[in-house]
Amino acid sequence: MKKLAQVGLFALALLIDSTRLINIPLWGGIHPLLFSAVVVSFAVSAGAFTGGLWGFIGGLSFGLLAGNPQVGLLTMAGFLSGSLPVLLRPLLFWRRWTSQVVLGFVSVLLFNLVVFMVSVIRGETNGFSWLTGLRMTSDAVLTAIISPMVCAGMARLEARH
Repeated sequence: MKKLAQVGLFALALLIDSTRLINIPLWGGIHPLLFSAVVVSFAVSAGAFTGGLWGFIGGLSFGLLAGNPQVGLLTMAGFLSGSLPVLLRPLLFWRRWTSQVVLGFVSVLLFNLVVFMVSVIRGETNGFSWLTGLRMTSDAVLTAIISPMVCAGMARLEARH
C-alpha cells in the first residue's frame, strides 16, 4: 500500500510539473519541481541509490510527458539531482525541516545546473546571465519551500503503513 501511494504521489507531481500547472509568469515562467521534492522525500530516509533511481525515473518521465526532445538530458539531471544532494545527509539532521529545505534547494539547483551546462556545451546557450541565475534560484527556492511539506506527508504515510 505504501509503494502504491508513493507511486501515485510521484505520478501526480510529474503531471503537475509537465503541464506547468504551478507556473508563475516571471522570468520565463518559474515553477517548483514537485517531482524533485518527492524524490528528496523518498531519498532522505532510503539513501542515495533510491534517490538516484527515483530521480532517473522522474527525469525520464518528465521528459516524455512534457514532450521534450532532450529526454536523456532530463534523465541524467534527474538522476544526479536525486542522488547527489542526499550525500549531504551526514552533514545535516535530515529530519528537521531546515535540512529538508536545504536538500530541496540543492536538488533543484543541481537539476537546473546540469541542464544549463549541457546546453552550454552543445552551444545552445551563449553563457550565464543574471536572469538565468535568478530563474534557477527562484525554481530552487520554490521547491525548497515545498520540500518540508512533502517530507512530512511522506513520513506520515510511512508511519501509517
